[in-house]
Amino acid sequence: MSMPIRVLLVDDEPDLAEIAAQFVRREGDALETHAETNPVDALDRLEAEEFDCVVSDYDMPTMNGLELLAAVRESFPGLPFILFTGKGSEEIASEAISAGVTDYLQKETGVDQYTVLAHVVENAVEKHRAERALRESERRFEAVFDDPFSFIGLLETDGTVITINRTALDAIHEDAAAVEGELFWETPWWTISDEEREELRRRIAAAADGEFVRFRAENLTDELGPVVLDVIVRPVRGESGTVETLIAEGRSVENHDGWSEALR
Repeated sequence: MSMPIRVLLVDDEPDLAEIAAQFVRREGDALETHAETNPVDALDRLEAEEFDCVVSDYDMPTMNGLELLAAVRESFPGLPFILFTGKGSEEIASEAISAGVTDYLQKETGVDQYTVLAHVVENAVEKHRAERALRESERRFEAVFDDPFSFIGLLETDGTVITINRTALDAIHEDAAAVEGELFWETPWWTISDEEREELRRRIAAAADGEFVRFRAENLTDELGPVVLDVIVRPVRGESGTVETLIAEGRSVENHDGWSEALR
């Protein structure tokens, strides 16, 4: 079952607000519609309850649709907002788009307009939820990626460095630009010996073929000199099941407190 979509419909004409709410509600089991005839009351309700989308008329006495949009954007910057108005003009449409409206629809005659409105609402909310989920996923990844006790790198399947975390970069006093785009085994951490570099190259090739690999290796750091790491290289598969990227992680097998202090 789809997640409910709570829609706040704002129109100063009570009959039109209720008709829109009823017809939009009929278009999908997931749509929950709630009508308000006063934009100020609508703002209060947004503060008190959680909604997934606002659908607003333009021409209202206390506050027009664009003024309501501006007020909504102050407190809810990403909330989908659809201007649904009988007062249509290119000027209003242009102003609405410039103000950050999600979509703009002109009221028509007949019930088909509510089918269109319902689809626009569903698409806007689906996009907003997907973007929010992506941002949350990125925040979680960054929290893991910035582990102060681990060297972590994201690699292409051929071993090219996509990005390296701050802990690893601080250990060699370099910026990301110095290593991104380089083959991982040719970066400064792996300059201790040709044997270490060759071992890493073999392990990356195995991970690119889908293996989860783990081994011990020495890395060179500026503050601690050579350090022994427990190294993991694991494949990351895409939707098709194909290995798309690799995550390489190295954690010191020695005292973690000393490791953390030395890298600060």
